[in-house]
Amino acid sequence: MINTDIKLLQLISEPFSHTGEHVQGPGGNTSVKFDSTILIKASGFTFKDVANGSGVVSLSNTAIISNLTSKVNSGDKIYENEAPQILGSIPDGLKPSMEFEFHALLDMFVLHTHSVYVNVIACADNCDELLKQIFNDDEYLLVPYVTPGFPIAEYLLKNKTGLAYPPVIVLKNHGVIVHGSSAGAVVEKYKYAIDKIMAHCGLQPMPDMVLQKIGDDNYLVDKANVVSNNIDVATLVETLNQKVLIPDQSIFFKGKVSSSTQISPGIFANIDSNEIILQGNDKFILACKTMIQAVYYISNNIKKLGLQPDYIPAELISIMHDLSTEKYRSSILEK
Repeated sequence: MINTDIKLLQLISEPFSHTGEHVQGPGGNTSVKFDSTILIKASGFTFKDVANGSGVVSLSNTAIISNLTSKVNSGDKIYENEAPQILGSIPDGLKPSMEFEFHALLDMFVLHTHSVYVNVIACADNCDELLKQIFNDDEYLLVPYVTPGFPIAEYLLKNKTGLAYPPVIVLKNHGVIVHGSSAGAVVEKYKYAIDKIMAHCGLQPMPDMVLQKIGDDNYLVDKANVVSNNIDVATLVETLNQKVLIPDQSIFFKGKVSSSTQISPGIFANIDSNEIILQGNDKFILACKTMIQAVYYISNNIKKLGLQPDYIPAELISIMHDLSTEKYRSSILEK
């Protein structure tokens, strides 16, 4: 059954699986519901994996909502919640995305990305005001920054007004969710939202980044792309480690960026030669490459638009790193 159902999930995953402008590495997630079950992207897997027929998990949607409602009504402070029994996965033995709970609350098809275009707005301090200008005639919801996973679902459950959630949900310092009753409607609405943001802000597509293989699991960022992405190698470590705009920036880079020694897996900023060297397996390299692009695209455009960046507080980053779900996802990335 999963092998048949995955074809529907691919309809909202494959279109956004080719570049890092929508998702970086294993970030983001998609899902589709069938009666009382939900098929969702697996933790640590990519949109491209799903497009190729793997990295999916089947769960009871009814059980998710029942457990979520019970936990929220308990009043306890919860940052992560165990998923119900896995009904199946491709390949066997996978875990669902840590954000499975908010998917359960929404329409049949759910697309969640870490779009760099949305995050130019979502990572600015006056995000709310900007969204009102951009989507003045459109229905949307802004979720203030909370730790990824259970807290997003909790916020949605507590703040539902009317019979359904708006089709576009912007997550502060995180990304965007688009949901609907058909794959076509979701893809169309997502592209509409991105186009509106890009047009309003005059955003250009994210610049490419070419890697040159210089050894086993070693790649050099093309120097022309260092310039085109407006990367200051001298401050790379500080930018990636301390000025955290989005959750995966810290998840991918914590303890893995240095200007004094080459780390494996990791990123070496050679200040003397003005070079950036990435070292690790293919999954890690892709995640780092696209995340570097995303961080600099977001920060450069926030500055270009005369806005102020709104960084994620250190205490919330610390909570995120303590989550078992994030530790599991990081372990998949480095395998």
